[in-house]
Amino acid sequence: MHEVFYLKTVIIRLMKEPYRWDSYSDHPYPLQDKVYKKKMRKSQIGSLLKTFLISLFILPLSIIMTPFVKRKKINSNDFFCIGIDFERNPNETLKMIEELGVNRILLRIKLWEMDKLPPLKEFILSCKDRKITLKILQDREHVEDLSLLQKDLETIFTSLNQHVDIFEIGSTINRAKWGFFSVDEYSRFYQVAYDLKTSKFPHVKLIGGGVIDFEYHFTAHTLFNLFKYRYDGVSSLLYVDRRGAPENMQMGFTLQDKIALLSTMVWLSPKSTHELHIT
Repeated sequence: MHEVFYLKTVIIRLMKEPYRWDSYSDHPYPLQDKVYKKKMRKSQIGSLLKTFLISLFILPLSIIMTPFVKRKKINSNDFFCIGIDFERNPNETLKMIEELGVNRILLRIKLWEMDKLPPLKEFILSCKDRKITLKILQDREHVEDLSLLQKDLETIFTSLNQHVDIFEIGSTINRAKWGFFSVDEYSRFYQVAYDLKTSKFPHVKLIGGGVIDFEYHFTAHTLFNLFKYRYDGVSSLLYVDRRGAPENMQMGFTLQDKIALLSTMVWLSPKSTHELHIT
């Protein structure tokens, strides 16, 4: 009887839940509930207006300043990182990492799968002295329930802060299917992580922003706002092949131009050290 009741409850929840994960692509499915999506967008109209106004000033300024910003020389041995799914054939994956000679690894953990933390830690410990970037993926529950977010982030930091080089807080913040409907929602989310860093984990390195594609009006809002947090680096999900070859233009910008403009915005921002991570 209890099992039948539980099954019915799960089915009803799934029918009501607007967010579904596609395990084949490792992405959320697009939101099908248009009414829900429109309602949530409308509730965030104030933040969306701030995004527009901030970008109206910051983007032209950044374009003007781009030629004057000094660029860092990058050591290509340390620059490149490979994304790994730690759950799929971990032993074979470790062998291939060894063969490739990769020094940096990007892993992901979903906040709605906290039970995966022990095997994740086991995999990280098996990676020996390689540097790990851990991308912490959000769901709508953790965006809305910041107390739950704090509890789970504290669990992750406590378990992994000695073994992870960089924690990336949140991802793909300008796509509703990933759980955020505005930059203000993301900023409140990131603020929880930053407050944990300042109060209990001063040595963890946090990067954030996580805007996908060439949509720098969202990036401008993450870098210029009144929230009391800082980034140890800015993350960006910038496509290197949006127009085929990297040198092909999008709105008059090649990939190199996009990176130069983005790094200028990071350089101008008072909220971040001058580090850019394209994840």
